[in-house]
Amino acid sequence: MRYYQILSTDKNRSLGFNYSTTTEQPNSNLDYKTLESVNGTFYNIDTPKKVINILEWSRINKERIVLDYGDSETEKSWGEVYDIIGCIGRSTGPIKIPILIHNKRSIGGGSVLDHCIVRILTAKGKKVLYEHKNYHK
Repeated sequence: MRYYQILSTDKNRSLGFNYSTTTEQPNSNLDYKTLESVNGTFYNIDTPKKVINILEWSRINKERIVLDYGDSETEKSWGEVYDIIGCIGRSTGPIKIPILIHNKRSIGGGSVLDHCIVRILTAKGKKVLYEHKNYHK
């Protein structure tokens, strides 16, 4: 099911709308982003299904992975070296988004830019789980 997150922007506040989530598409003059819920975790609508499946697998099985972020249009890696290795967890609150935690015993972490992932590797063995078709560093 698609969800629409109304963003907390000056434009929305001036029109009388606060931050919220709805299943009905907001009118076109509001600032919002489209989300999709999988097992209670919300992902950006532009995230490929294969990436969602791998992130959910990592979250459920507590497997450590390596994320490689990049431009999804040019498929070029950004070359990130910090905060890219760990297990996938889930934030708290009404909209649960994927977060990257150090290991399965850790709590708290940074949000995952799920729609900007161009490659996913296993932490042990560096086996490629996902890679954009024209991926390059």
